Amino acid sequence: MLGPRRSVALLLAVALLLLGGWFAGQQYVAATTYERTAGTVQSAEMETSQRVGGGIRLGGDQYYRPNVTYSYRVEGRSYTGRNVALGGEVDTNARGRAAEVLNRYSTGEEITVHYDPDAPERAYLSRRFAFFPGGVLFAAGLLLLGDALTPRTRVIGFVLARIPLGPEGRRSDGEERRHAVPDDPTAILDGRGSPTSLSVSPEPVDAAPLTGRAAQAAWLAVGLGILATVVGFVAVSRPPYDETAIFTGVGAVLAFGRGAYQSLLG
Repeated sequence: MLGPRRSVALLLAVALLLLGGWFAGQQYVAATTYERTAGTVQSAEMETSQRVGGGIRLGGDQYYRPNVTYSYRVEGRSYTGRNVALGGEVDTNARGRAAEVLNRYSTGEEITVHYDPDAPERAYLSRRFAFFPGGVLFAAGLLLLGDALTPRTRVIGFVLARIPLGPEGRRSDGEERRHAVPDDPTAILDGRGSPTSLSVSPEPVDAAPLTGRAAQAAWLAVGLGILATVVGFVAVSRPPYDETAIFTGVGAVLAFGRGAYQSLLG
């Protein structure tokens, strides 16, 4: 049966999957239900900023953001928008990626504006999805789900090992420690250190639901699920892509590695 730690991990995995799906769904709704109208670019310029602190950043501390202001009308009322992308601002330390976005727009150009019919002041120009937090939470949920359902946990052991959910004689993986008395191989020690004879060993606590080939298949499915999440994001989003998606692909490598590890252990 599932022990306390696996149960907590399973619930957390389901929560992460649902939360990630909700964030992704919000962007999908915005991409498919927003209406279109004609607009005009009022200004298009590159905004530069310097990031201070926060450790090492790939590409440097100089960040660039395409700053585009546009006007549009909905039901006779004028609005001004500044959101270029659906998934938030395009803020990158690669000038080329920011320039790629900025080159799509020039002052005075007629453009198509996507706006929320229930709140016309909310609008965007480019269908660029944000992979964080929805995609990241979904991938994390898949990894935790695989860890909760298969043997030799790693994530659970790292995060939940010190949660006092069981007796002191229980290992971090939830299995009871058995101390055999030399002259009685069926004996275990009770809570006071006294031997108690058992004719049948008790059922292991916190046993993994999936073992052997089922565990290998589970990790293969987790890896494919993370890859499908990243590939699906790239397929529906417009560049420059959210760089978080690239780093999330490492999760798929970890999942495939866990599957290979399970096969080696049999």
